[in-house]
Amino acid sequence: GVFYYARFVDDIIIFCNNRVSQENVWKKIPGLLDSLGLQINESKSYKWNDQQKVISLTYLGYTFVPQDNNIIEITIAEQKVNKIKTRITKSFVRFGKDGNFCKLKGRIKFLTGNFIIYNSSTLLPIRIGIYFNYNMITSKTSLYELDKYYQRLLHCRTGRLGTRLRIQMTVIQQKELSKYSFVFGFERHVRHYFISAMIADITNCWR
Repeated sequence: GVFYYARFVDDIIIFCNNRVSQENVWKKIPGLLDSLGLQINESKSYKWNDQQKVISLTYLGYTFVPQDNNIIEITIAEQKVNKIKTRITKSFVRFGKDGNFCKLKGRIKFLTGNFIIYNSSTLLPIRIGIYFNYNMITSKTSLYELDKYYQRLLHCRTGRLGTRLRIQMTVIQQKELSKYSFVFGFERHVRHYFISAMIADITNCWR
């Protein structure tokens, strides 16, 4: 009953011809994994069918939504969008504490742009970034949402965070950060250069 199967590292997707086959596969997989000394992550595993109220499928950071014209709309998964928003927030919170504009700018460039990691242990360079990670999307809705969230935080001047930013950030610095955009970084494939030490320094406040 399985007509399509794919695996990316430990993320597996299986398409079945009907619900009976789906149930059969769902029951057999735990046993098959157990024989290999593995076990299924139940919190990240689920069954999907076209009778659900919300017809969408999330896999490998993307959400697939069928449209009326038989076209599949592909967006960035909500979980990934929220993760990026959290990183934006943490970047501004850290700046509010240490006032290090250089590091804040580096974090924003890291999130809105793209870069390449050259690793001697791999044959090919590793491409990472807003375009490289999500180049399969057909809708930029999530990118516009991220830009709106970013600009709102950047220009925030009320509340606890807003008060800190008003004290720490100059008008010139704010204007400089305003030019960064998730949409622009995606559409223009904007690339930045980071050495490994810089990446470790940039990402330490997101852990």
